[in-house]
Amino acid sequence: MTLQVPPYRSGAPASHFAFNVMKFGDDEPDVLYVESPVSGQVIDSPATVADANVTYDRLRADALSPEESLALIHKVMEEWAP
Repeated sequence: MTLQVPPYRSGAPASHFAFNVMKFGDDEPDVLYVESPVSGQVIDSPATVADANVTYDRLRADALSPEESLALIHKVMEEWAP
């Protein structure tokens, strides 16, 4: 797992739903898992999965690097510690 935090100042468009793109290797197609407050759904439509991959790539491109993300998380934890 790689953790990257998109900074507020990035201007990256927010995703309006939680999602995971699940990759199973070259022999199986990717699928999309989306969640709402009341349910989850697996979507295997190639076009929908491709759109989710584009959204993910854009969010990741605007996010801090993994090292910068960890530093930001530590900084915020120190600021909020009692």
